[in-house]
Amino acid sequence: MRKLGLIIALFALSAANGCGGSNSSSSPTVLFIYVVGQNSQSIFGFQQDTTNTVTPITVSATTTLRPSAALVHASKNFFYVANFGSNDVTKYSRDPNTGFLTPLGSIPPTPVGAGPIALGSDAKGQFLYVLNQTSGSISAFSVDSTRGLLTELAGSPFATQANPTSLAVSQSSSFLYVANGTLHSVSGFAIAADGTLSQVAGSPFDIGAGGNAAWAAVDPKGRFVYVADSANNTIVGFAIQTGGGLTPLGGSPFPAGGTQPSGLTIDSGGAFLYTANRGSNSVSGFTIGSSGALTAMAGSPFPSGGTLTSFVTIDSSNKFLYSSNTGAGNVGVSTIDANTGVLTQLATPAFPVGTRPNWVTTTH
Repeated sequence: MRKLGLIIALFALSAANGCGGSNSSSSPTVLFIYVVGQNSQSIFGFQQDTTNTVTPITVSATTTLRPSAALVHASKNFFYVANFGSNDVTKYSRDPNTGFLTPLGSIPPTPVGAGPIALGSDAKGQFLYVLNQTSGSISAFSVDSTRGLLTELAGSPFATQANPTSLAVSQSSSFLYVANGTLHSVSGFAIAADGTLSQVAGSPFDIGAGGNAAWAAVDPKGRFVYVADSANNTIVGFAIQTGGGLTPLGGSPFPAGGTQPSGLTIDSGGAFLYTANRGSNSVSGFTIGSSGALTAMAGSPFPSGGTLTSFVTIDSSNKFLYSSNTGAGNVGVSTIDANTGVLTQLATPAFPVGTRPNWVTTTH
């Protein structure tokens, strides 16, 4: 969903050669982190314990071709990777206790459109959506809840605008939104009961002339859509109407607080929004008002822990924010103040990754 371009010491790092690691930690794991990047063929795994120490672990001995996005299924039992270089999705079973990933038997990767760059799913994990940048489409699949297998839906792939950059699936309403890059717009799709897609009335919705819609995010309550405009250093906000159409928020666009905003994430309560500022190596934080208006947090923008910050995500407990820094080849980690949303870097503010990280996903 965007320019191609995305915890620290108790396990031995051996992901690169596929050797197993051993757990010598006396502090229990509270979180698993997975990182992929297109200049490596591996999935990089980490564990974060109760002391907030982040440690590399072996999660898989297999490789993928230019992985661009990853997703943990809602059940936490399956894991999917979009592979930009081979136009397919690799499927894994996942051990919730160790975080280890095992390919689903001899089943080959699932073909999708050209240039898959983003993954999304509904809250229950019934459907998986793959945004294909090169072919300008969305591949849609039903997910076998027992085996994790994918079955393509009727009518898939569904056409989008050319060269889309990101995809956001509402977790509380049946809508999906796609950022359309230099076409300075966002497309809206209604999700039917069977998972198939149809464009909503009025789609696509313009973000402003000269804009670059780098990323789209939907608030968890299904009220608002936000788009990072990396050309104008703003965040464009929309209210979601009954049929999924979008109307501009009062006060929009909002200053991003940094340059080249390229990634967005919202906490699960819909209270805070954060943006990755690729041009200024920072993370901006905002509170979300009842009307959807954004207000910059005290101290924002915050350090990202690296350079060329292009992606941000929040764990499901809303306690930590992770930022991928493609220039530094690391992932920054900050705690989130539950009341204000203000970010504070850990004592070790970032952990190295053996790739230029494009995408980070976490699970408890």
